[in-house]
Amino acid sequence: MIALYLYHFLSWLCRTIPKSLAKPILKALTHLYYFLDKNGRQNITNNLKALVGPEKTTKKLAFETYQEFSLFLYEFFSKKSAITINQAELEQDLKDSLGYPGKEPAIILMGHYGNWEVALRQLLSHGYTVNTLSMKHSNSKVDTFFNKLRQHENLKCFDIQAGLRPLLKAVQNNEIIALACERDYLHSGIQLELFDHQFNFPTGPAMILKKMKLPAYTFYQERSHLLNFKSRLYPFNYDPQESIHNLSFNIAENLFRLIQKNPTQWLTFEPYFSRNTAS
Repeated sequence: MIALYLYHFLSWLCRTIPKSLAKPILKALTHLYYFLDKNGRQNITNNLKALVGPEKTTKKLAFETYQEFSLFLYEFFSKKSAITINQAELEQDLKDSLGYPGKEPAIILMGHYGNWEVALRQLLSHGYTVNTLSMKHSNSKVDTFFNKLRQHENLKCFDIQAGLRPLLKAVQNNEIIALACERDYLHSGIQLELFDHQFNFPTGPAMILKKMKLPAYTFYQERSHLLNFKSRLYPFNYDPQESIHNLSFNIAENLFRLIQKNPTQWLTFEPYFSRNTAS
């Protein structure tokens, strides 16, 4: 219940404070959270070591991840409109890849970097109907609160345990399926190796690609400033005849190569990578 009150307070704060005051207030709160969150601080440091190397990982880099998380929360809770600083490039990507809304279904592979919530809003703002999966919050009231914040007439958010049925319906309606792929929420994935580290990766995205055989793309969104983003849509070429393992590895490698461009914008506070002791 405390979490619910905290989220309500954050939502009120983000909607109330002017944008000019947002960054200094968020920075102060970030310092406090960074100081108190010992376990998260260590996990982020270890994740960064895997992504950029231990010699480049510093306390400053870990703190920047917390800063990016505070900006993400502000953007999510305030629901303020974001600016795409390369709007012409993104519109061309959408035109070349997805065509006009409702033309044909497609799968978009995303990660928890930049701001995946704003990335979905980008697609919605261009008229596309987007179907996505999410893990229910352990607190039902918090889950309802989050769903209200995400609400949009062209967004359909389904429980990750609902399976393929809602996605198959989306395909029949020529709608977009957007999947945040890199976290093994159901703990039923497989172990992969990248950057000399091992990690668990969900098999769901690969299974969906193999079954649906749809055009697939990766959505990259990098924050330049608060509510300012550079966004691109890249084709993801794959062979649906590949094994689940190989296809999952290709998805993971593709996403993490994008994440490496700005690793402090990858938002996970959980231990993700483990060192490959065989290397």
